[in-house]
Amino acid sequence: MRARFIRSIVDRFSFISNLIWSIARIALIVIKVLAVGAFIYFVGGISMRASLAIAVLVVLLWLGIEQNMASIREVYDLSSRPYRVCIRLHIERMLFDLGLVTAEWESPYPESGLPSYPWTPLHSLSWGHGINAVVLSSDSSPKLVHWTGPNYYTRRIEYSQTLDFLKFPHPILKERTDSDWSPEFFFRGQLDGYHIGIRVLNDWWSANKERLEKTGVVKSIDDSDEADAGRTRITVAILPNVVFYPLDFKRQTEKAKQKLREEIKRELPLAGWKVESPWSPWGQREFGIDGDAQYVSNYAEVWLRHLD
Repeated sequence: MRARFIRSIVDRFSFISNLIWSIARIALIVIKVLAVGAFIYFVGGISMRASLAIAVLVVLLWLGIEQNMASIREVYDLSSRPYRVCIRLHIERMLFDLGLVTAEWESPYPESGLPSYPWTPLHSLSWGHGINAVVLSSDSSPKLVHWTGPNYYTRRIEYSQTLDFLKFPHPILKERTDSDWSPEFFFRGQLDGYHIGIRVLNDWWSANKERLEKTGVVKSIDDSDEADAGRTRITVAILPNVVFYPLDFKRQTEKAKQKLREEIKRELPLAGWKVESPWSPWGQREFGIDGDAQYVSNYAEVWLRHLD
């Protein structure tokens, strides 16, 4: 309920701010038309109607040029700061700590390994493959994310994968054929950071809630937007948003860069992450290979690398 309430406030604020910006933009266009029309009327000595018509045409032409320039700037921004995200998972540890599998469970990942393509859910069990993405950024947030394994695109750093190698009988539909359900891994952004965890059936969560709450494994749960699907997201790790700030925000001063480095080193241990390689994409890295940033938790490692 709390997450839904916060999200509704954010959405409402965003709607109001967008409405105010739209009204202000329309008012500015009207002022420009009147100003240009007045200039043509008094200087050119033609009628008011003709002056307004010419003013409208001039402003429309100017708006078209401005839109084209904005598109050019956006393409420049999108291509100017690409970076790589690699998420290496301890899926088996997640499943075991949540009680979805036991110590006797044998991983279906073949000993001989798997080729990189085609991508399958089994690849998420491999430490070597990792889940990889290339992010094209603008000034403040990702615009286009290419997940190279499954080969699909998203507009944000958000990934999910149904673990169909693990199946459980549905508590209500178990008499029906093909009614088994599978847990799902997720990596998704929230207000407090990027949540990493497993999405399960609501009935499974209800049956195991009391046990899991005693273990301290669960960082948060979210069923606010899962009513139709009957699922609950169980978060086991939260990666603070600050690790992406050096990548998504451009034209920073040296003072701002240093402040970000210090903030990353301070915030990640508090969230349960070890800073193996503090991010320094400005040619001042402290340690790490090729400027990679590496952040390690009990359930995942996240690598970030500037590509340009």
